[in-house]
Amino acid sequence: MGKRRLHAALDSGVLVQPWRGVVVRADAMLELWPRAAAGVMAVGERAESAAIHVTVPYSRSARSRPGLIVHQNRFSPSDIVSVGGLPVFAHDLALAEFLCDGDKWAAFASLDQALRGLDPGAAESIKATIRERLDARDDPRGIAKALMLTELATGKADSPPKAGSGSLSSKRDSLYPSRSTRSGPWMANCYTYWTWLG
Repeated sequence: MGKRRLHAALDSGVLVQPWRGVVVRADAMLELWPRAAAGVMAVGERAESAAIHVTVPYSRSARSRPGLIVHQNRFSPSDIVSVGGLPVFAHDLALAEFLCDGDKWAAFASLDQALRGLDPGAAESIKATIRERLDARDDPRGIAKALMLTELATGKADSPPKAGSGSLSSKRDSLYPSRSTRSGPWMANCYTYWTWLG
């Protein structure tokens, strides 16, 4: 496509430029997969995939932009798996990061969904791997919350929204389970995205 046709497509709205250097079909921006791919292209080859979240090594300079949230973190090539050609964090690392940084309801529902249907040994193995990821995390913020959520997850909720319905309350910077029946808003979650991508 030549420069003139590109500008005409951008002017007519057939193509959009969500971030500098990245052009996408306008209708594709409503779907997660093309937006995630555009986010990866905007910051470079290593990334993690509403708003698209990407994680880059500390050695890389990239800034968040509207619709694109950039995180910097230490990770190794073994932490990355390819799903549909996009580099994404391995499932256990994605869950550990989401439990620390994400919405507590969606993160808890994600972990509970990941454990659903597993025998107790397999579920405990996943939880142990997540605890190891949390122990190795550079940023201490959110680790206490993530450990508590990991301990509470059983995989026995009937549906992901129910995982968040046994309320978690915040009091003096610590989280604890309560008897409240308040239900947090249902949000698409990390595990669902990971499953959908795979």
